[in-house]
Amino acid sequence: MARLDSLLKISLDELRMQMLASQVAFGFQFQSLFQERLDVGRPPIQIAASVGLVSIVLTLGLLIAAPAVHRIADRGAATERTRRLTSEATRIALLTLSVSLAATLFVAFETEFGLRAAWIAATSMTVATLLAWQVWGIALRHRPVKSRTMTETDAKLHDRIDYALTEARVMLPGAQALLGFQLLVILTKAFETLPDAARLTHFAALACVALAIILLIAPAAIHRVAFDGEDDERFLRIGSRIITLALIPLSFGVSTELYVATTRLLPDSPAPLWAAVIGLGCLLGLWYVLPFVLRRSAG
Repeated sequence: MARLDSLLKISLDELRMQMLASQVAFGFQFQSLFQERLDVGRPPIQIAASVGLVSIVLTLGLLIAAPAVHRIADRGAATERTRRLTSEATRIALLTLSVSLAATLFVAFETEFGLRAAWIAATSMTVATLLAWQVWGIALRHRPVKSRTMTETDAKLHDRIDYALTEARVMLPGAQALLGFQLLVILTKAFETLPDAARLTHFAALACVALAIILLIAPAAIHRVAFDGEDDERFLRIGSRIITLALIPLSFGVSTELYVATTRLLPDSPAPLWAAVIGLGCLLGLWYVLPFVLRRSAG
């Protein structure tokens, strides 16, 4: 029987793989809105791009929710609750990622080949991802998995440090993809057409995401420079707090960039402000409110 801490480590590694796969869609959803060939005034593009933005932000929120619960609610300990939550977050995030990838292909194919080809491409992507990520796995489960009795365990210090560094690696790719978009979009002509408020908001979001990346890389740097890579209880406390803190600027960076992207997509509507507020509420809810509620209920 596999140990609980080993199963949790595998679950976190799987989240990391999904985050790496989400990088392409995450960067494209934002950056495509500022490309010259994209006609953001056409309803099919507006709808597909809006669905893609919502889906990829939800994917990001879900993928980071499990590490946030593990870090805040369980204080880095291996628990059956975190393992179950990680599994559920993975399954739901695969659905939102499927929608995001389909929307990405729709926008690309509609721009080059027209509406019919876009629907074919988006439908094909949806079917392919559902078959590979959902149906295949369900088909392999001929019978329900036998429930295992697993006791909550205090993982060894080495394992707990490994969890913390893995969780930082789960969070980092999404921030990296967004920062790349933020730097490149400044050089586009479309960026000049944005209102002053949106341009200033973009630079504020850039600063937030850059701060989040600095904080997410800091634990690895501290572990190497201060502790020479050795296991130390002090590093675990410091690293955990830094990783938890990094989610604050990341949530503000994503939500404010959602305001900028929606301003480009729907310039004459109140949608950008609502998108930013709702996005921030969802991310803070998944990354902080949920973990602290679970932490209090467990205590």
